[in-house]
Amino acid sequence: MPFRFLAAKAHEFKEHDWGAADMSRVIDTLYYKLQELQENPSLILDENFMMNIFEEYQNELPPFKENWDLMYNKKKMKVVSRTDGSSVVHYCTIISVNVSSIQQKNLM
Repeated sequence: MPFRFLAAKAHEFKEHDWGAADMSRVIDTLYYKLQELQENPSLILDENFMMNIFEEYQNELPPFKENWDLMYNKKKMKVVSRTDGSSVVHYCTIISVNVSSIQQKNLM
């Protein structure tokens, strides 16, 4: 999701001296972080590592930081459909459940 947001909004970040060409930096960051994961698969259980892959861009682009906070920190209200009773599960809930429920033995 963060990569998609940056790619979709790159053209709107001119005031932050950011453009489509800067996406190459994002690709490099993702590449190096995935290499770290390949070398040390247990990092996938490290919530701090996983949630900070794009941290440098949060500091550089305030709109990205705002979106990050909204998607992963603030959206916690339970939403239930009136028609079929289905509910919306926000990213912050998915992340906390997945990280805490995965066991080390499942990685090997």
